[in-house]
Amino acid sequence: MSVVIVDKTAGTGFGRIQFLISGITPNIQLPSMDIVREEAAAALALREMDGPKPTIVLQDGRTGKIIPDPVSDALVYNNLLKRLFQWSYFVHTDDVPDDLLEECVWCLETFVRVLEEGSEAQLRAMGHITRSTPEHKVRLAKESMFLNAKMKAAAHMLKPRINRSADAATYLKYAVDYSRRTTPQININNKDLFITYAEALIRSGTHYKEAKKVLQEQLKTTDASADGVYTVVKCKVWLARLLRLQEKESAAKEHEDWLVKWFRKNPHFLPDRSILELLAPGGDLSSPVLEELGGIAWFAHRKHTDKTDNRLAKQCRQCGAREPLVKLSICSKCKKIYYCSTECQRKNWPAHKAGCRDLAGLNDRLAAMSLALPSSAQREKDFHAWLDVVDNTPLVSALNLHREARRGRTHIVFQEVVYTPKASREARAKFRVLRCSVFRVADVLRELERIMRLNRGEGAEYVASVVDEMELATRGQGVPFVILSYGKGVQPWLGGDAVPRKLLTERPYDPNWRKALNPHAPPVLIHLPDDKIEDAENDF
Repeated sequence: MSVVIVDKTAGTGFGRIQFLISGITPNIQLPSMDIVREEAAAALALREMDGPKPTIVLQDGRTGKIIPDPVSDALVYNNLLKRLFQWSYFVHTDDVPDDLLEECVWCLETFVRVLEEGSEAQLRAMGHITRSTPEHKVRLAKESMFLNAKMKAAAHMLKPRINRSADAATYLKYAVDYSRRTTPQININNKDLFITYAEALIRSGTHYKEAKKVLQEQLKTTDASADGVYTVVKCKVWLARLLRLQEKESAAKEHEDWLVKWFRKNPHFLPDRSILELLAPGGDLSSPVLEELGGIAWFAHRKHTDKTDNRLAKQCRQCGAREPLVKLSICSKCKKIYYCSTECQRKNWPAHKAGCRDLAGLNDRLAAMSLALPSSAQREKDFHAWLDVVDNTPLVSALNLHREARRGRTHIVFQEVVYTPKASREARAKFRVLRCSVFRVADVLRELERIMRLNRGEGAEYVASVVDEMELATRGQGVPFVILSYGKGVQPWLGGDAVPRKLLTERPYDPNWRKALNPHAPPVLIHLPDDKIEDAENDF
């Protein structure tokens, strides 16, 4: 599901905060896992208690008067187990340990009852509706809580350990019906909601007609970005399953053949966990698509090749559109950047103009070098092929963009590389990062200009242009950062990359990023000639 997530892993207990309503970022801290487990044990004891349950008295926070409304057992549980309920409601659905899943679902279902059974005065006394919330916005506040609790409960119910597909479908239908209203006041902004709803219907063996209608509607997406491709893949997976259940094998096989071909061409487009959730939902490994790929062994045997790596990076520079939803054409001048249409190329030209000139110049230089110094030219070609496919994800943690996204503009990665031509035929293995450090841009401008042989003052302009180009390339949806790559026998290259803001919040900080760059020989720190310039990885 597409969500609003705030990473609160550091010093706030366990997991990330997740709220499934767009535009709302909760300002809370998760309780520690010790407290969560303690209250989970207490919850089990309370439910198994013989005889009368505990009772509570709620007071009006403004007047201090006792609220006379009847107190349901759901309100009692919520009051006595506040931190367990808070954790269950806010923690990311991916961060709930298996042994706490059932308690988490129970809390969410019980909280739905709290909202259904509790009076406004009781909900205010419990803090679910704040004192500052005006009367006319109470219904909206309750609706937001209903949606978040029901969608999160449904997500857990579809996990193999819980496996309550029918209940998940009921909860998701509530959110689907709400989002279909002509003018919904709450923006779920969650395309996955409809596909997950169809999944729940199919897995529960009910309402196949509704599931097919939902999937076919989503399959008509006009979004050709990475998210759009993922939507199409998910729709085809579930349509194929549905058609198999309806014994329409020929129609199912059309979708399955498309999926097998796509997965073979794009084996690393999705994380392993996402692929398994798609092809083996609930632990069911009987997927014809997975069988055709080679079963579970496919995950271990699939390899990174130059073709698969290039497909990962291949997208329209202007709008982010990807194949196979559109046909991409390469820029005839730089022979590196792709566009889905002449209109996108024209719109992107102001941003691409300078880079196109540099890349075209590089191509001319390599062509001339190939005649006079073929081995040097090959090394330079391998260097740029490596730059095209290398995974810069570890550098996101090096810059600590999880903590401060603006560091992508104020800091820079220096990486010294070494040529390893015999390591593999694949481009990603032709170079290895030997040394790597993070510096403040302002501290290393003179050093950058020296390495790149720029005139004084050009370094700042160059860095700014790289950041601007990355910003435009991601259409403002990514956090740009700058990398200076250099090494013996290759021309230094100042380039950039960008991490999607959504991905930045979904993937946690990796303190072992150096090992991720090179597991066998993690790069060491760079010591610049000016020993006053220190590594700024942790200069918060």
